[in-house]
Amino acid sequence: MAPVESRDISALCGVGRRAVAASPPTAYPAHPLSSAVRGDGMKKPTGKTGAAASSQFAFDVIEAYKAAIAGKPRQRNFAREVRQVAYGLAALRAASNHFHEKLKNDPDVTRLASSGFVDAAAILDALTSGNDHPIWRHIDGLKSVAYRPGRAPKARTERLRQSLAGGLVLALQKAGGLSVREAAEVIISTIQSRDFSFTFDQLRKWTKHDDACNFAENFLQTARGMPDTEDLLERIMSAGHAEIFKIWSAPI
Repeated sequence: MAPVESRDISALCGVGRRAVAASPPTAYPAHPLSSAVRGDGMKKPTGKTGAAASSQFAFDVIEAYKAAIAGKPRQRNFAREVRQVAYGLAALRAASNHFHEKLKNDPDVTRLASSGFVDAAAILDALTSGNDHPIWRHIDGLKSVAYRPGRAPKARTERLRQSLAGGLVLALQKAGGLSVREAAEVIISTIQSRDFSFTFDQLRKWTKHDDACNFAENFLQTARGMPDTEDLLERIMSAGHAEIFKIWSAPI
């Protein structure tokens, strides 16, 4: 379909709309990591539901994390959620170690302590071993009535992912004069991964995020700046495909 620049992004976005965040089901129920991994001589859980599933998640995270830190190939495939946590922790460990090395011999003996990197390392130790640490009290507090996961808003990064996908829908709508369903179907059929997929209902809801409009404008500007060997819709999808894979993909 030839590009038809007939609709303004602001008209698609609306004014003062309330953001709606999709909440796909999680594969692992919430459970204190400390109880799942704490203690010497721990045995790998065999159950598949409830607390046993949470324990399995923690064991998988720690196994993948230790392999990443040691620079060894993992021995088995892990779910996307496991890789997100394990490799995120490994990246934080690498950053903590880097800055610790930079500061440990600083002539100003207060710099390392005041930097917080010693405390950061201790938190990582607790999260990857189950050892006692105040971080567990913080996690317990976050799971209280006021902060429990089912009622909490999406984390900033997760909301960014959703808004990016919603913005791509809006950009396709404007450039091609498409309906929201038509634009969503283009994305669903084009952007495919073993790690993630989109549904029409998700994409439709994510277009209502306030910052989806900004992403839509960015996609349009990027596409217009690309060589016009392809039509505008194809250039928007090229830009969107690259950006979505950057932020949606988890390390393998």
